[in-house]
Amino acid sequence: MAEVIASVLPYALGVILSPLSAIAIILLLVSDQGVRKGWVFLVVWYLTCAAVPLLLAPLVKEGAPDRPHVVAAWVHLLLGLALLASAVVGAYRLRHRDPGAAPAQAPTWMSAMDRMGLGKVVVAAVLLNLANPVNMAVLLAATATLGRYSLGFAGNAVVAALFALACSLAVLVPFLMAVWPGRDPGPLLQRLRAFLVTYNSAIQMVTALVFGLVLVLNGVRVLWG
Repeated sequence: MAEVIASVLPYALGVILSPLSAIAIILLLVSDQGVRKGWVFLVVWYLTCAAVPLLLAPLVKEGAPDRPHVVAAWVHLLLGLALLASAVVGAYRLRHRDPGAAPAQAPTWMSAMDRMGLGKVVVAAVLLNLANPVNMAVLLAATATLGRYSLGFAGNAVVAALFALACSLAVLVPFLMAVWPGRDPGPLLQRLRAFLVTYNSAIQMVTALVFGLVLVLNGVRVLWG
């Protein structure tokens, strides 16, 4: 079990480094009923991160006896190539951005987050996770890694729960800042949001590049090593 956890947990870093989830929960926390909305967002985010590996890992089958883990290797390779392509596109956009352009702004749809009801908060938490290419690629890579081991449902559930907890750190930290007794967290949360919005594209590009290289190398090592 410890070996499996050690193999899966590092992929959570790709989700943690994605700024959009932190930006989203900060916008919720500074709105009316912010703590309640933030709690809903946090719970749904956690459950989504746990559900993907738990439900999909059994679909990853072993390869031939002389070439184990071949399915997971192909998944890693293809996901890695997709992330590298995403990183190249991101780097091109950053390189050719007009130096005189206005500072980066949060995506337009995020301006509505402070007016969302609880139902829309649930939908936003799911979509922000699964519609983010880097997040989805990392979740699928972790799923493929977990599927290499025959842990059964209970074992998969334990690993998925720990993996989801790690993935939720970027959402959990702003939430704890908001509910921690003491000084008003609003100004600090707003400064954190501004920083993440400004460097969102660069962070996403670097994350895609690093994890893309890791996944490609993992796939190549197993398939042609």
